[in-house]
Amino acid sequence: MLGLKDVRLALAAAEAVHAPLPFASVIRDNLLDAISHGQSDQDWSSVAEVARRRAGHQPSHASPVGST
Repeated sequence: MLGLKDVRLALAAAEAVHAPLPFASVIRDNLLDAISHGQSDQDWSSVAEVARRRAGHQPSHASPVGST
């Protein structure tokens, strides 16, 4: 996943000059979450999928729980 590489590079550059990038760590964690759920092929769009999953929403193509 290239997005994760980009965020890691940004975090490393910021650390080298002692600049905080607190939200970059959040993005890194979301990209790692996506990879752990098999979304490494989605890159940046996977962040939206992580947010959807964490909010408890079903994908639009999935049937709601309890429906037949």
